Formats: sequence, C-alpha cells, structure tokens
Amino acid sequence: MYLSSVIDSKELFADYTTDIISTAAFGLEGHATRTGDSPMRAITRSFSSYNLQRTASFISIFFAPYYVDAFWFTFFPKKTTRFFREVFERIVAQRGGWEAGAGASGKGDLVDALLRLRQGPDLDGIEITEDIVLAQAAILLQGGFETTAVSLSFVSYELAYNPHVQAKLYDELKKAKSKKGEDLEPSDLAELTYLSCVIKENLRKYPAMGWLDRIAGYDYRVDDKLTIPRGTPVYVNAVGMHHSPKYFPDPLMFDPDRFLPENEGDIKPYSYMPFGDGPRRLHRACGRWKFNGMRLAQQNLRFAITALVLNFVLKPLEGAPAPDEVGVDNKALFLSPGCRLAVRFTPRTNSEDK
Repeated sequence: MYLSSVIDSKELFADYTTDIISTAAFGLEGHATRTGDSPMRAITRSFSSYNLQRTASFISIFFAPYYVDAFWFTFFPKKTTRFFREVFERIVAQRGGWEAGAGASGKGDLVDALLRLRQGPDLDGIEITEDIVLAQAAILLQGGFETTAVSLSFVSYELAYNPHVQAKLYDELKKAKSKKGEDLEPSDLAELTYLSCVIKENLRKYPAMGWLDRIAGYDYRVDDKLTIPRGTPVYVNAVGMHHSPKYFPDPLMFDPDRFLPENEGDIKPYSYMPFGDGPRRLHRACGRWKFNGMRLAQQNLRFAITALVLNFVLKPLEGAPAPDEVGVDNKALFLSPGCRLAVRFTPRTNSEDK
C-alpha cells in the first residue's frame, strides 16, 4: 500500500542539495541531510512553497510586470527574503564587510565572487548595489538546490521502475570502482558513458525548467508571415520538444540508450536543451571567478546517483503510481512531480560487492 507517511524523495534530496549549495556557494557547513533542518534549509523550503498569492506574483512578474509595483508582488516570500538578507549579511560581516577585499577569506566561493562584483565597476551603467548582490545570491540558491533535488527525485523513481537500466548502471559503476580500487573522483564519474546517458535521459524526460525564456536581440524573420521584433520575450516549450515523437521516438519510455555515442548523433540539433543553449550556457563569470551552474548540477547528480546505486537496490513501493502517472505540480516554478514520490531503498548485500 502506498502510504502518505512515506518519506518524500524530493524533500530528502532537497536537504542534500541545500547542504551542497550552503558549502560550495556560501561557505556554511550544512547539516540538513542528517537532521532534516538548518537555517539555509528553512530558506530553501520556503522558496519551494507555493500558494495562490505566489502564483499571482509569478504570473505578473513574467507576463504582466506593470502589476508588480501596484500589488507589491515579490519573487520570493517577503518573510523569507528578510531572513535570507540577515543570514547573507552575517556571512559578509564575518568576511570583513561589504568593502573588504573579495577573496580575503580564501574560500573562492559565490560570496567572494559577489563581493568582487560589488566592488567592481558598474555594469552597463547599472550600479551594483547590495540589493542586487543579494538578489543574485537568492536566485542562485533557489536554482541550485531545487532543480537538482527534483532531478534526483525523478531519476531514482525511474531507476526503481526500470530495473534493467539500474542493473546496467550498477554494473558500470561497480566495474569502475573495482578497477580504481578506491572511491571514484569527479573526473572518473565524468568518463562513465552509461551514467552520463542516464542523466541525459532523465533531463530529457524531466527538464528542470520546463521552458526556456529569451529576448530577441534583433528582428528575426521566421517566414513570410512572421517576424519576431527585437526586444520581444520568447518562450520555448522544452518539455514539448523533449516529449515530441518527432524528435524522440516513444518519448515516455525512459531509455538512456538514446544517448549512447552510436545513437546520440541521430538527435536533431537544438531539440534537446535541458540547460538552454548559447554563449552563456556553460558559466556565468564574475571577474576571474566563474560560477558554473550546469557543471555543479551535473557533478552533484553523478555523485548522488553513484552513491545510491552502489549501496542500494531501488524498488517501487506497492500501490505507487507509475512514472507516467505522476504528472507535474502545476503551481511550481520549476518542473516538479505532481505527487509525493518515494522508493524502497534495499541495502545491497556483501555478495553484490558494493
């Protein structure tokens, strides 16, 4: 029986990804994975909560920005924003304040990058105020923790329902670890073909954003009947492309083999864009420090999936909905499961040479 009291895998993985972002970006030791709570986890938990007021705020921000000031809409909950400001300002104060030399802490993390940005010249005539710096930190926190947590939730669910995929992945990971004789490093995991295929297929079926938004940089002529004027916001339906039989046969099937080297060349260019595309896809640069969100997300996914599959057999729970019955949360900003996801983690026996 599928009980409502089971642990929600999205919440479990959000604890983990919050701890990763806390350490890598803000230099804070995270303990949400062990305890289920921390000051930063309280912030991220509020970031991912949605209600009617927040929905109205998002609609206004993205499609009717002239209502934002009139109704005092904000992207993040106001109470959470105040708390995050307090936490961030304490971090800055511990490093000598806003005017201290960026990098003096030696951490080389996101906070150092933002302090350097604050001290640098104005960009495009825009003064880099403390509020702008705080906004960048908040956006990177939300994007960094939630998208990876959702991806881990979906991939663990698909592996539970596709034991042949899980077995093939386990075999690759076990051989790689046995060959090295010690724990696998980031460079080792990046070279594992099938692990990369599993991650790519998961991002195809469940692209974190669900859509891509851009602004036309110039008048773009589509055909004789349509020209997109310069400055026009353009939204691209990433889910629609990734689930189109025109580009991906049998799109609802979880099939990592689509991305094997001998098959990946058959994928039509620009039909697969889980991280968007363009010159700024790989990183955002602040002075000499680069915050590479895509690579950080992929590294987190590789490590988490490897740890799960090497140590546990993932199995579906009785009465749980099949992957294609899960749906999506129609209130969430990012593509998220429409119901609670949970799987059974069965420890691998010694005979399986974990």
